[in-house]
Amino acid sequence: MKEQLFEACKNYLDHRINRILAAMKDLEESLENESKSSAGDKYETGREMINLEFDKLTGQLREFRKLEETLLMAGRKVPAKTIQLGSLVKTSAANY
Repeated sequence: MKEQLFEACKNYLDHRINRILAAMKDLEESLENESKSSAGDKYETGREMINLEFDKLTGQLREFRKLEETLLMAGRKVPAKTIQLGSLVKTSAANY
């Protein structure tokens, strides 16, 4: 059960990271096209909007990379007598 949960989490993170990277690539292309086709204040506004979105995606990517790192640390299959990072706890009420 723990391996399945780990794989589901890893797949989710991989999917989200790939979507963010694709969006960042699209923004880079948009920024390049914006600089080729625009001039004046409209040009600056468009570039700034693209840069703001890129910054937002950069922050999201950083957070998902941190989650990925934590997941990899938690995924170690070392049995322990006490609950610790990565432990799967089964109770009669629920699994944690």
